[in-house]
Amino acid sequence: MSNQKEIAKEDYKESMETSYCVSKRFGSITFQEAIDQVKAALESEGFDVIMQFDMHEHVKKSLKKEISRYTVLGACHAPLAMEVLSAENKAGIMLPCNVLVQDLDLEGMIEISVVDPSITFSLAGNDELKQVGAKAKSGIHQILNNIENQNMKL
Repeated sequence: MSNQKEIAKEDYKESMETSYCVSKRFGSITFQEAIDQVKAALESEGFDVIMQFDMHEHVKKSLKKEISRYTVLGACHAPLAMEVLSAENKAGIMLPCNVLVQDLDLEGMIEISVVDPSITFSLAGNDELKQVGAKAKSGIHQILNNIENQNMKL
């Protein structure tokens, strides 16, 4: 008997957008392929992957519970990060930009979600940060398009 549970299930069938991220689902790639493609897509947009956090391993080790594969990748675009810090030194707390890859346990469906930096940086109420957030948004959201284009089947 599986001890899986705990991660809230979304009630939708297709890709979705929330107020803080955009997500797309892929049924034609494995979890590891998704991780590899996200890393490559981030790098192609000038982001360095500076962190990988495997939530499923952490939960397994810390709580002795099994959850679906759930990995957060932290990505940093150094020139944009410097713009953030130049605008407001404490804004570094909102870095890096995060990308989530999760196994939905729905017939091999993998979901990739990217944060919306324009929303994150708008919280500071600083116009310079809002502008940097808009620039970062176009780059980080492009990774979903790159992955989608890479996995299109004719």
